[in-house]
Amino acid sequence: LWFESWTPSSPAATFGACLGLFALAVLSRFLSAVKVCAETAWTASVAHHAAQERRQGPIALSEPAPPSLDDSKAPQPDDHQAPVPAFPSPLSPDTARSRVQPLYSPPFLLAVDLPRSLLVGLQALIAYLVMLAVMTYNAWFFVAVLLGLVAGELAFGRFIAAFGGAAAAHGGHGEGWLHG
Repeated sequence: LWFESWTPSSPAATFGACLGLFALAVLSRFLSAVKVCAETAWTASVAHHAAQERRQGPIALSEPAPPSLDDSKAPQPDDHQAPVPAFPSPLSPDTARSRVQPLYSPPFLLAVDLPRSLLVGLQALIAYLVMLAVMTYNAWFFVAVLLGLVAGELAFGRFIAAFGGAAAAHGGHGEGWLHG
């Protein structure tokens, strides 16, 4: 199959190879569902991590206190003081929104990025093994892979569809069997 010594030479060996390919195709759909669900959890984890940093980080400048009703202490126009700029409150919706949704990319977190990269590597390995099997032009292998993908989608497709929005933010991973 992938090596010359693995070429099935009997109907029983071909059937065994087909079962293995069927299982590999199901596993590829399972890993797609795991990745999409994990992306959703990781996105929530990064948002939680950012919220904790905001709470524990330095206190930002807030809006100046409104002038008191006693005008005797209010600066007069002829004073030579520069106006005090107003800074947004750290709890204002605009500031909170810009901190929760980074402009360029989320921060690097080893606990998130390492499992993500290992999962993508495993998905690529399985996808290439399945592709090489199909490229042998063995009709039985082709049918076994197709049936495995159908069975995998039947078993795990609802997770990919339910959490696919999170995956769309990461280049559409999770929506195709080869790259999902």
